[in-house]
Amino acid sequence: MKTIFCLILVAHFSTFAAELAAGVLSSTLNGGSFHFKLEKKWIKFEENSNNLFLTGAEYSDGFKPTVFISFLKLSGVQFNAAYLEASSDEYFEGRTQYVSSKGGSVLSTSPYETQKWSGISEAHRIGVTYKIAETIYHEYSYYVSCNGKIFHLKSLDFGAGEKSKSADEVEKVIQGFSCL
Repeated sequence: MKTIFCLILVAHFSTFAAELAAGVLSSTLNGGSFHFKLEKKWIKFEENSNNLFLTGAEYSDGFKPTVFISFLKLSGVQFNAAYLEASSDEYFEGRTQYVSSKGGSVLSTSPYETQKWSGISEAHRIGVTYKIAETIYHEYSYYVSCNGKIFHLKSLDFGAGEKSKSADEVEKVIQGFSCL
């Protein structure tokens, strides 16, 4: 019996070590299982039953790029690209109101688009770049369906201009999401 327990324990930790070495993080939120291929120096910052936070390496100014994943309690929902595109003005209006309430301004918008990732057949993306105080934020929302469950992924990054310091890295983390 001890031998079987030891074999199970070794197999479990071997799988865990292999996942870490490969930069893969597996998780489940409200019964929806998925995994991420993480870039170097990205870690799981916090997790509970509804949310997962990932962070990248810290910049010299103390900021870290962040990816937030939440499970949306929707069932039987089909994405309607035409509706999502038509409602993008509401999204931009809401983000503009939020940024204004913080004393900032929207610098640019990234229009609604659908994307295909290696692990996801259809992802929906929309975003804004804004400035509050002296910090420029790059914020994108993604909506994906995994085995009938809907997930909202949000990235927040910092940096000057249209492209953040680690935009390519953040995009690789987001697109490394896939269903299990």
